[in-house]
Amino acid sequence: MNYVASCEGYSLALATLYDSAETALHDFSTPILDTPGENKNKLPKKILGQDFWNGHRLYSAYVECRGIYSDVADRFKLNRTHVSEKLMELGLPSLRHHAFNPLLLAFKDFSQGMSIPEACSRHGVTVKQLEGFLRASSSRVSNALRLIEYQT
Repeated sequence: MNYVASCEGYSLALATLYDSAETALHDFSTPILDTPGENKNKLPKKILGQDFWNGHRLYSAYVECRGIYSDVADRFKLNRTHVSEKLMELGLPSLRHHAFNPLLLAFKDFSQGMSIPEACSRHGVTVKQLEGFLRASSSRVSNALRLIEYQT
C-alpha cells in the first residue's frame, strides 16, 4: 500500500516532537552549525528552512565570497558539500576562478548581448556546454514554471 504524506501527518509529527510551534519553526529556519573539530564533509543534522536558502543573507554571502562555495559554507559554519549541492540547485554555480574560466567568460559575454555562437567561439567552449550552464543557472525560473503548471 502506498502512503502519501499530508499536512496533517507532518503537523502531528511536529506536534509530537516539539513543545511549541515557535520551537519547531526555529529549528527548521536556523542554519546547520558544525561544532569545532567535526568533519566538514559529513551530512547536516538539520534541514535549513526556505527563508535561509532563498533569502538575501545567503545571496549576499555568495556575492561577498565571490561565488566560492567553501567560503560561503565556512561563513555560516555549514557543511561544504551540502552548501555546494544547495547552491547548484538554486542556480548559483561556483564562480571560483571566474576571471579565467572560459565557460563563465562566454556566459558573461552572452549575458552582455553577444550571441551564443559568438561567445562560445571567442572563449573556446561548445554551445552545448554553455546551454548546460544556462539550464543549471536558470533552475529557479524553471522550477517556478513547473510549480505554476502543476497548480493549473
